[in-house]
Amino acid sequence: MKGKIPGEVESGPVKKRMDALDKLMKEKHPKYPHWYVYCFGVDSTRQGQGNGREMMEFVGMLGSHSNHPMYLETAGPRNLSFYKKNGFEVVETTVVSSAAGNFDVHGGVTSMVKKAGAGI
Repeated sequence: MKGKIPGEVESGPVKKRMDALDKLMKEKHPKYPHWYVYCFGVDSTRQGQGNGREMMEFVGMLGSHSNHPMYLETAGPRNLSFYKKNGFEVVETTVVSSAAGNFDVHGGVTSMVKKAGAGI
């Protein structure tokens, strides 16, 4: 990696929010075997072409073949809609609080689960 991480990411308000989000994820993360969808995205120039759905089908096959549910955290109505269309159900939504302020846009961070074997 070239360059340097900006100071606000290492010690400023962004760092405080990221630490608060990390703490929430550890608290909310299920305590049972599952596939964890840590990061999922499609380049903005390729969205709306079925690429995300195809990738999610592949990831879903991993859960189905191992008979484990899938779990993720997300935020925002567009993401919720995408994951619901792909078989995920909302578990809960939580506001993330930190010394730098709250992440409460769209209600906060939404935890979602796709049951083992659930189709699209």
